[in-house]
Amino acid sequence: MNYRRRTPTLEQDTREDTNLKTTFNLYNRSNHSVRVKVNGSYKDFAPNSLIDVFETNEQGYYKSANDLLPYGTYELEEVIAPKGYTGFNNKHNNKYILN
Repeated sequence: MNYRRRTPTLEQDTREDTNLKTTFNLYNRSNHSVRVKVNGSYKDFAPNSLIDVFETNEQGYYKSANDLLPYGTYELEEVIAPKGYTGFNNKHNNKYILN
């Protein structure tokens, strides 16, 4: 899974030292349990359960292991937006479905 944050506000600081670190929750939205490798061993996650919480780096990038997630449906929910970016609110959807 690769992710790059790209939704600036008008107030976004465009200097090179802007910190784009963002925090996400990753949920299993499949109709079945999924088996995910966590800290070297496999763990089953039921439908609608939280699999992981992760942060992008300061450039807004995150890359997981190629074999992190088996086939299924997942949801990324942004929980902390970078400073200077719009956090998502009732007007915006902060969830991304991955199939």
